[in-house]
Amino acid sequence: MFKKLLHKTKVIVRWISIWIKRIVRFITHDIWLLNIEDFSRWRKRLLKDLKTVILMMNTFSSQKIAFQITALAYRSMLSVVPAIAIGLYLTDGLGLREKFASVLYTNLGEEKIIDALLNAADNIVNVAESGLFGFISMATFLWIVLNLMLSVRRVFNNVWKVGKEQNFMKMIGVILGIMILSPFVVILLFSGSVVYSHLLDLLLPGEFFLTPHLKSLISWLSFAGISILVMTAMFKYIPGTRVHFKNAFKAAVISGILFTGVQFLYLETQVMVSKQSAVYGVLAAVPLFMIWLNIAWTLILYGAELSFAFQNVDKPEVTLEVLDQLNKNAVQERRERFQKSMKEL
Repeated sequence: MFKKLLHKTKVIVRWISIWIKRIVRFITHDIWLLNIEDFSRWRKRLLKDLKTVILMMNTFSSQKIAFQITALAYRSMLSVVPAIAIGLYLTDGLGLREKFASVLYTNLGEEKIIDALLNAADNIVNVAESGLFGFISMATFLWIVLNLMLSVRRVFNNVWKVGKEQNFMKMIGVILGIMILSPFVVILLFSGSVVYSHLLDLLLPGEFFLTPHLKSLISWLSFAGISILVMTAMFKYIPGTRVHFKNAFKAAVISGILFTGVQFLYLETQVMVSKQSAVYGVLAAVPLFMIWLNIAWTLILYGAELSFAFQNVDKPEVTLEVLDQLNKNAVQERRERFQKSMKEL
């Protein structure tokens, strides 16, 4: 009885192993040799989506995007205070300083940390107005933010396999324009949820229509819409090549929805930790913010990879490139397996 059970188990394991190998081979090799026009509409859609995901993952792995995510998160951490200082400086002249600060309080969590960041940013702005030394300091902080944006563009160009920039001055002009307009865009977009909520209060008065839960849902739906719009602009305009709006938007929808979920968890975690202890809340704010930065850049760069995959999945040269890369990976894996078996002998 035991021998029969053991035999059946071995047969099942062997059968599962064979099917796993077939699936892996299909995903990594055979799917790229198929002519999807020979299939029905739904199978064609499924195959194309599967190829898109494989292309995205392969590009993400081959270009070592994970290391670039860490680098961008580190540069972003260095750029937080200078970026806030630039935002305060630009918005103060138009009387939008308080609105800009309220956006930070709403979307970045821990109030004491935001207070410290705003105080540090105020110090930078005050120093910048104190003569030559202040000008040099402000120029240094401006370069930190500019360097972050150049790094972002470089990573996006790596994703899109764009070579050396043809017009460096044009690129600098575009980045400076983005840096100047960003604080106002943030205020305009993130204030939209508040305006929308007030508008609904006017149109549908009474607690029955707009309960606190419904208001919260509307706020988060607005945040998701804003995230999708911002990421669509990033995926379309940051790379140094032409990106079709449709592909940028599809990638932004996926990344934006995931980012909204991450933002919700981030803020809820901040509130939960702060309720336990005010001291622990402040101490946990920095590591939580660093984790949030890493996840945010991961979602953004996955979205960039996805927009690249959407636009290039049907191109023959991309198919050949993927096959070549997959074959190299297979050879490398077999070589490592052989070396390991030789060491065991």
